[in-house]
Amino acid sequence: MKKKKVILITSTIITTIIILIVICFIVFNISPYDFYGKDQCPKCKSTNVGTFFYGEYEPEYEDSVTLAKVKEGVLIPGGCVINHESPKYRCNDCFFTWGKELIKP
Repeated sequence: MKKKKVILITSTIITTIIILIVICFIVFNISPYDFYGKDQCPKCKSTNVGTFFYGEYEPEYEDSVTLAKVKEGVLIPGGCVINHESPKYRCNDCFFTWGKELIKP
């Protein structure tokens, strides 16, 4: 009888923890994909991944190294507007985007 009671209490605690995690994901607008790094696409598992960069276009910053990285897909222009939904990474094979760019006040 004690063993059943311990199992019931343990399963209740685990269920409560899972519910709290889901609530945190909803309240803080977090996606499970936000925890993936840039090493691998969470959707297709490709390692052909690029990083978005944001900011207004400045011709004086244009150099051959940056242009080469953009052509290779290592760097991806994200535009000059950034918000809390702006992705951080993109798979160059399936074009899935994930991660959130942190906005500094």
